[in-house]
Amino acid sequence: MNQEVPPQSSSRGNFLALFLAAFAEFGFIIFLILISGGLFLDMILVAGGVVALAVVNYLLWGRSFNRDMAGEREEEQLRRLMEEDEPTFNERRPRRS
Repeated sequence: MNQEVPPQSSSRGNFLALFLAAFAEFGFIIFLILISGGLFLDMILVAGGVVALAVVNYLLWGRSFNRDMAGEREEEQLRRLMEEDEPTFNERRPRRS
């Protein structure tokens, strides 16, 4: 029986693949900047500014809002659990006199 053991990936091979991909991407971006006369660089900067603004907005408001709403979320979950446990009108047994 000839069983082949799959080769293990080395960290050097992974680093080389990532480095070559990043190098090719960097070259492509430089090419786009040169071909567009700098317009592509402006688009990258504007997109980076929008991302930075979104991060600042989350850090200032999003985390505190998330913490404030945690209690209400817990109450809503408890309310749903209570509704699931309560029998509906059709499931209730009639009272006997």
